[in-house]
Amino acid sequence: MAAPKGNVDMPFIFTDGLHKAGSDKRKLIRQHVMVGKNRGKSRKGNTKTSRQDLGSSMPYSDGPSAIVFKMRYPSIPNKVGNELSFSKFAAPVEPVLLQEMLSFCFMAKRIMYPLADYIDFHKNDKIDTLWFDLLTYDAAYLHSVVFLCQSYSSLVSGSQTSSSACREMVHYSEALRLLRERISGQTQERETWDSTILVVLYLATHAHLVGDITSAKHHIQGLRKMVDLKGGIYALGYNPKLIIELMKCDLAMAVNYGIEPVFFGDPSLEPLIPYDLAPPISETSSGIGASPQPVGSSICCTDLQQAWTVMIRFCSAINYAVKRGRRLPKEVLLSNMGSVMYRVVRIKHELNPVDGIIRLGLLAFFSHVLLRVRNVPSPHTYLPNLYRDRLLDLPPGQIPLLSLVWLLMVGHISLFTPADDHWLLSWLRGCLTRLEVNNWDELRDKLKGLLWIDALHDKPGKAIFDTVYRVSGPRVFNSRLRNG
Repeated sequence: MAAPKGNVDMPFIFTDGLHKAGSDKRKLIRQHVMVGKNRGKSRKGNTKTSRQDLGSSMPYSDGPSAIVFKMRYPSIPNKVGNELSFSKFAAPVEPVLLQEMLSFCFMAKRIMYPLADYIDFHKNDKIDTLWFDLLTYDAAYLHSVVFLCQSYSSLVSGSQTSSSACREMVHYSEALRLLRERISGQTQERETWDSTILVVLYLATHAHLVGDITSAKHHIQGLRKMVDLKGGIYALGYNPKLIIELMKCDLAMAVNYGIEPVFFGDPSLEPLIPYDLAPPISETSSGIGASPQPVGSSICCTDLQQAWTVMIRFCSAINYAVKRGRRLPKEVLLSNMGSVMYRVVRIKHELNPVDGIIRLGLLAFFSHVLLRVRNVPSPHTYLPNLYRDRLLDLPPGQIPLLSLVWLLMVGHISLFTPADDHWLLSWLRGCLTRLEVNNWDELRDKLKGLLWIDALHDKPGKAIFDTVYRVSGPRVFNSRLRNG
């Protein structure tokens, strides 16, 4: 029987539990029970039912054992409210902002990590669900996530209205107020809560993204102290994703500001993560790439040479996994960030010009592969300016030609803006001419022997090559080859 449309009479029967209802009341109850059971079922024969069939005109009267009321009720709608109507969060937030926040949370890994599609961040354990559970009982965490979500939307769109700025400030102020209350509380353990670390981490991330260097440094120092209260970064081993988030924020500031990272500074208390020296995946034997080029022969610094070799293996592992539709465990990402990046950033001794530009090339490559935030333009100029200056000061002929092409390509993909095209593209054009490369597939095969991740670099790399080819044309290439 189909659900009734419009208003119908619904009798309510109250009993005192001491007297048995009369036969007419029991019959009425059975009729309505059967209406509920039969609703939605198909019947043979006549299926039309009038409103009166539901008992709206059935004769019954009050008696000593029951009191009967007649009430008219509207038909029940198909959907009441939205998906968040019955969800409880730690603080009141406008429904539209909650929707945007949850959408942001579900996309956060892809936004914050360029390799997210090829790294297995999620497993069915309590640590992974904690990030979302916190929204339901930690108000400071909830406000910080809403604030970061709104700020990201403004950065991506490139504009901000007065109303969106006001919403951001409301949630930022609330997160900051609750954070201060928690930290200044009598119980020192409160400062060590993972959720409190995350709140400060999100504030630091925002400050870094908008170029507020003073606030970013202040927050990262606060994170250092909070991690110390937990027993150091190795004490967070139960939560690898939290360690990755902390290292990402720390390294992003170190690379973009030219400052010392706050973690792994004292080898006696916090030794660097060991290199992963597992045998490299041979892409040549798998038929999916070129063999590594001997770039190490041009690198004099032993630390830098070892970092380059480990990153070659990392790129090979990513390319191998992508080709086979697999994902690498998040510990692979943690290991390479903690071992390679911190060592390259912390190289302090003086380097010759070739080693110096290779080190900057590694940092630029790291920035694009591990540190950048999707669709958010970087406001920082320290690394791009330093990279440009060292490239232009590089003595001619002291670095292998393919290595120079790689440096120019990585700089264009990772750091430079269209304002650099006038010198970078002409230089790259001359290198490709001497390298005798006439199509993208040839160049790609050569670059894959260096540091190259197909899923991230093929598309922008081809765009650069096409731009160079379009500007010069094949005739210019060929004529230059003939003229030496």
